[in-house]
Amino acid sequence: MLKNELQGVQLLKGFWFRSCFFQEIATAASIFGLNGKQLLLIDFVNYGKDFHIREEIAPMKAIKYFGLQIQKINISGMPTIVKAIDRGSPVLIGVDTYFYRIRKDLYRKEHRVHFVLVYGYNKETGMLSIVDHDHDTSYRFSKQRVSSEEIFEAEEKYREGMCKKRYTSMLIRKVSSRGDIKNLLSACKENLLEGINNFKEDIKLLEKLLKTGGEKLLQKSEKLGKFFFQAAKRKHCLQYSAFIENNSALQQLSEKSFQLFNYFKIFFYKLRKERELCFYEDNKAEILLK
Repeated sequence: MLKNELQGVQLLKGFWFRSCFFQEIATAASIFGLNGKQLLLIDFVNYGKDFHIREEIAPMKAIKYFGLQIQKINISGMPTIVKAIDRGSPVLIGVDTYFYRIRKDLYRKEHRVHFVLVYGYNKETGMLSIVDHDHDTSYRFSKQRVSSEEIFEAEEKYREGMCKKRYTSMLIRKVSSRGDIKNLLSACKENLLEGINNFKEDIKLLEKLLKTGGEKLLQKSEKLGKFFFQAAKRKHCLQYSAFIENNSALQQLSEKSFQLFNYFKIFFYKLRKERELCFYEDNKAEILLK
């Protein structure tokens, strides 16, 4: 075929799911008729002890629950893309942003690993159909048609320079007609219940620290700040999960939880930055109300 474009691409908007790699994986799932928002479930906050967040379910393992398989490859120009797309497989291409002309915010400015989802091609024009975001801090992913030469050049430079592994890119395949979402839910539920019990104990410690104040609170501020930063980011992401988007009660609970964690994220950041306990004393009444 001279041109081909996979159908069903559903963009995930309004949140940042770990990295551009996982954001694109969740988008690619929609090509196979899956709801990419289900993948967000792996980002629930699994609390360890002493204000620690554990990574119980490896993201790459979670992808298998959706019946998807990732095959590592290198790109050999347009033939690689044509072969993959004609077989129904989108391609994740790794590039070095320093040589990636499409991203004006990083081109010729900074070397970073970046992944671009390719879901179509046109051999006559030399264009590729891709999903990407406009700049580093943007959550706004969009469908674009771009020059294949520009992407292939950035991929080649990545392979020659920053790439620490044998392969730069990946094919995404559907290897089973049904995923095993129930097993993913079961694994998440088990870990979540244990994490809640850990968090209850940590809350008691946090209450004591907040009431006492002083040097102990200041000493813990960096660790607590990192904890609430991670937790707030994940709770924000989970608000878009397919499992709560149609449940108003869970949505409200998730929103309140995010607001609270975000408040403490900011509080401990300011406390750490100020390095002055007077900041705590000035805000003590409001903090204890939280």
